[in-house]
Amino acid sequence: MLKTMSIEVEVKSLKEVGIEIDDIVTKMKKGEEIRKTNKIVVPSLDMARKILSPERLKLLATIEERHPQSVYELAKMLSRDRRNVVKDLDYLASIGLVKLSKERKTRKLTIPTINFNRINIGIDLRRLALST
Repeated sequence: MLKTMSIEVEVKSLKEVGIEIDDIVTKMKKGEEIRKTNKIVVPSLDMARKILSPERLKLLATIEERHPQSVYELAKMLSRDRRNVVKDLDYLASIGLVKLSKERKTRKLTIPTINFNRINIGIDLRRLALST
């Protein structure tokens, strides 16, 4: 049975993110252990929608389920233009959702991987009510 590995996408204001960063820096200065989390914090629901567009969710699901051995193979699996897949992969890699590994066989291949199979989205309704 496959172990469920989750990543969390959380909507928070920049002020709240700043407070969390201050807390982490304070803990680091005190020598306290910082717990690593699989979390991406975004400032708005619109940003979460941009990151998790239907095309990008399908791309992530295909990587997780079918384990493509190259970007070209992934593009074929998705029936998408390779250049557009590369753009999505580069963006998702820049925010930590995808890892792109270079492997040299007969030619240089880029292999996309992920280390999760579930995405949890956290939205505090009280925060949304206060911001409107």
